[in-house]
Amino acid sequence: MKNVFMLIFLLISTTTFGQGKSKLTIDWQFTGIIEGYDHDSKVEVYIDDVLAATSTVSKQSKKNSVTVIATRGTHKVRIVNFALYENQWDEHSHANDYSLDAVYDSNLMLKKKNKISLIFDIDKEIVIESVK
Repeated sequence: MKNVFMLIFLLISTTTFGQGKSKLTIDWQFTGIIEGYDHDSKVEVYIDDVLAATSTVSKQSKKNSVTVIATRGTHKVRIVNFALYENQWDEHSHANDYSLDAVYDSNLMLKKKNKISLIFDIDKEIVIESVK
């Protein structure tokens, strides 16, 4: 009888608590980097204006990624790249004298698994995005 209760509890908890979670993986890389300006870089991910994750630090030329767990449904997703310049983290934006706003901003319907791939092309001054 004890095993039956344990099995029922596991089934209920799996279906109740397993629903509603979304895995959002974001990867990015810079292209068109001028020699000598391959800065250390990190990304902050905001879900509904709340900081959800900060990535590890890597050179802009190296592909990096971060994963966030959120609830399923429509959310405001904001991804902001920061560059380490003269020992200070700057938002990589026109406002800070960078040639490109390395930012992604969108309302997304988050499903069970989601992926955003970003290429920040400094040479063309564009952000190329792929959302799956």
